[in-house]
Amino acid sequence: MLDDLDTALAGQQFRRIELDGHKVVKQDILFNDLGRVREVVNGPDGYPYIALNTPVERTKQLWGIYDEPVARAGFQGGPAYHGRLEQIHVAESEEKAIQNAAQFRWMQGEFTGLAHPVWSTPSGYGSPANRRAFVEFASGVSKNPRYRPDLETQMKELMIIAGTPKQVIAKLRILLEETRPGILGMWANDGTVTHDDAKTCIRLMGQEVFPAVREMAKEFDLKSPFETNQPVSIEYAAGRRQPARAAAE
Repeated sequence: MLDDLDTALAGQQFRRIELDGHKVVKQDILFNDLGRVREVVNGPDGYPYIALNTPVERTKQLWGIYDEPVARAGFQGGPAYHGRLEQIHVAESEEKAIQNAAQFRWMQGEFTGLAHPVWSTPSGYGSPANRRAFVEFASGVSKNPRYRPDLETQMKELMIIAGTPKQVIAKLRILLEETRPGILGMWANDGTVTHDDAKTCIRLMGQEVFPAVREMAKEFDLKSPFETNQPVSIEYAAGRRQPARAAAE
């Protein structure tokens, strides 16, 4: 028998699946309604680490889930091992920024991002129940199976940040101080944002937001793994022989 850990984007679930060869003999839903679960791996002592689209408090819980068991395995976690991808749109006015930030919901299936159910969930890709849910949503019978909070809630929870450069920098200060990521990715444009608005967002990001983020990173002592030259494995940690060197000796 083999245990497999699986995740589901639309299903927002984390499952343990027991396999006998290629046959599924048992499934247990360990977590439900987590958000869109993108990846799960086993840590050095068997702990699973789950990457989610998460609000601030859940992100901080996720860091703890990672840092505590790896510390017991003899490995130091911290900001250099914490990465966050943030949806951010910057514009000359708050009204324009919020209007364009609504387009982030394109990938959440709220409007044009919802593909034909048969194309987006072909047989074998999702369950019959999952496909039925998409068909019902597309026909207006039920809610979106990829449900995410409304735009206002996502902005309040800092899952989406939108505004003028000054407003965005202020919100990023809260985000960086609270979650302390050493790696920050910025997802700036999506959906039907016009070419001119997209260019404006990129320009304001480069001219005003990025320099401010770099200064805040210094203030909060947030360093990336490239700056700290952290080992990618406990086998390469200080005081341990590297496998290649050990083999040569």
